Amino acid sequence: LESTPEHATQSAVPVEEEKIEYSEDTPFISKSTDVEEQDNDIKEAEKKLMFNGIIACILLFIYLTLNVALNIFNKWLFSGPLRIPIFITMTHQIGCFLFAMMCMVFPSFYTRTSIQGKAMFTKLMIIPFGFVISIGLNNVSLMYVTVALNQLIRSFSPVAVAITAFFIEGIRLSFWKKFTLGVLTFGLALGVSTSTDFNVLGFTICVVSVLGATFQLVLTGFFLGGQKVVLHVLDILLYTALPSLLLLLPISYAMGDFSKLTAAIGFFGGPPVFFLITG
Repeated sequence: LESTPEHATQSAVPVEEEKIEYSEDTPFISKSTDVEEQDNDIKEAEKKLMFNGIIACILLFIYLTLNVALNIFNKWLFSGPLRIPIFITMTHQIGCFLFAMMCMVFPSFYTRTSIQGKAMFTKLMIIPFGFVISIGLNNVSLMYVTVALNQLIRSFSPVAVAITAFFIEGIRLSFWKKFTLGVLTFGLALGVSTSTDFNVLGFTICVVSVLGATFQLVLTGFFLGGQKVVLHVLDILLYTALPSLLLLLPISYAMGDFSKLTAAIGFFGGPPVFFLITG
């Protein structure tokens, strides 16, 4: 018998190769995957934040531009051709209501939110009072003060909003925000006290309008977020436009807006007056 070489015997026996299987529990793989996902999430969050910031800046610029333009136009309108500020404010509310109704035709864009309970309805009806005091009295003040003084007084709004938000929503400001608002208040006091076109009646009306705007802004923000039933911006217009109109109607009549409107139509004609009101 011939002896089989030792190496031949060993080679004849099949050797199974060791297979390494990687699972989700493998430490170095899971860590690298988590880091990549975190990096992607951070990049997406930064892009979204930058996009929202750009949109906010654009909207703020449009708001400030329109605000100044409308105040200049209203100053010219209420000091000359049509001295009927409350009536024109009423027509704006009619336009807001009709716009909200038209948006309901497109459910993908706007769907009306139902009012839940009497408490919500009562709180919601406070907003028209704020609107009447804010916009209505602001337009009336333009009959007595210049646009510059009007805008200077209305710059006090951040201070009024901060105070009102503290009592209604319990929002507390940091020290530096309080310090900034204090500096703003001091500067406004100096500007108003040294104004050459200061008018006591116009100043008082404008200050009251700022307080009304504060309540309107805080309550609107209160209903647009942080509640069980969150209202759409168009819900606010839909539910508050007609009550605001009803509140403005007797004030407009008492100020003689209807007789002034009739006289303006007789002097300028119907189409020009209609264009000024709707413009």
